[in-house]
Amino acid sequence: MASRQSIAGTQGTSVRRFWPLAAAAVIVGVAAAYNWVAALAIVAGVLLLGFAFLDVSALVMGLLLLHMLGQPWHLSWASLSFGGANIYPNDVLVILLLGVVLQRWARSGAIPGSPGDAVGWSVALFLAYGVLSLARSIPLHGWMAFLGFRQQIAYAILFFLVLAVMHGRPSRKRLLAVILIAAAGVGVNGIANLIAGKPYGWQTSSRTFRYLSSFQAMTLFFGLSLILGGIWSRRRPLWSYILAGLCLFGILISQARSVWIAGVAGLLAGCLGSSWWRRVVLRLAIPAGIAVAILIATGGVEIGFDISKRAASLANVQEDVSWVWRLFVWGEALEKLSASPILGLGLGQSFVYFDPVRGIWERDRQIHNTYLELAYYVGAIGALLYLLFQALVLHRLLRAARRLGRHPRAALLSGLASCQVCLMGVAFANVVGASMTATIYTWILGAIAILEVRDAERDLPAG
Repeated sequence: MASRQSIAGTQGTSVRRFWPLAAAAVIVGVAAAYNWVAALAIVAGVLLLGFAFLDVSALVMGLLLLHMLGQPWHLSWASLSFGGANIYPNDVLVILLLGVVLQRWARSGAIPGSPGDAVGWSVALFLAYGVLSLARSIPLHGWMAFLGFRQQIAYAILFFLVLAVMHGRPSRKRLLAVILIAAAGVGVNGIANLIAGKPYGWQTSSRTFRYLSSFQAMTLFFGLSLILGGIWSRRRPLWSYILAGLCLFGILISQARSVWIAGVAGLLAGCLGSSWWRRVVLRLAIPAGIAVAILIATGGVEIGFDISKRAASLANVQEDVSWVWRLFVWGEALEKLSASPILGLGLGQSFVYFDPVRGIWERDRQIHNTYLELAYYVGAIGALLYLLFQALVLHRLLRAARRLGRHPRAALLSGLASCQVCLMGVAFANVVGASMTATIYTWILGAIAILEVRDAERDLPAG
């Protein structure tokens, strides 16, 4: 009798579980029939909410994955409109994390302390100065000042929020794993684009085609750096060689010269931070061979010639259309900025210039230099505070890595330093700070770097 009741209870439980799952499957199926992106968003949203109850840092990981994998489809710009204001995924993350942190403070009854170190103070000053710039800009540019503040300044608060929710090492390890997963996805996307003959965007200034974007190439470099520092310092499994080769392959077919140059500088910074990294650079010969093998296997011999042509253009940048255009735009921006170099022209100010080639006034182009673009809006003070933050994070990483010597954690810190150098390098030729996709990379990776440094410094002997 008892066994029959047990069986009946089990069947009842199974039925109760079946209907919610069936309903969810129908919803996802209907969404997929209309739009596979919507179906993916539903599944990802449910999974994220589930994981968030266990570990709120899953929200940070989910947003990074969205940005890194969804960049070709502009998923970072997906928005909901409330009263004319668009809410983007970045805004949702800030709101949710801020709510969690405030709830924790309310429960503990603790009053938040000072930023604690020079890195934290640089971010606090950047945010405070941004608020002052916003107050100055509102009479000049109205509602556009708020939009500029959100894009250029407000997301810096993610640095403190990530510090608060990712202080546990397991959550940071999972975030680094997410970056590796994103790198694998981007690399496979590059292979698919090459086989299908589907280039990304228009021809480059060298009259060649690229098969991944610059921001996708950045994701690949982050993955490569973490393989070299976070994986190879402990072991060298076969999959890591394959993934490193896939990353190199994707970086090459992206033909993103800014990432090529910044990536080399990042690897050199890693070598300076850890003597162990010099051997790592030599071991890159294996992934390089894998990258060449992938290129040949996908029938990409022609793209190999395009890559060579693109690389050769670096020796003659003074005649390169893209470089000449950047110099012209930077000159136009500096000329306008000369009216208020210290405080800038105000958040929300449009960048307008006359294009002598097309014979029209351009109003929708960006300045393609994160630091100059930030200075254009909030002046030299804001740009220097932003650069100071990056420099301080890099200094902390390299100093801790040198003190750790041959400890495996030193290699991870050097890998994170490579990521920082790549970010800084790309920012000089692209719009990292004005991209909804990449604007949070600086703050999230900076927070992860500082948390890793703090853990490492606690393990160091006194003196």
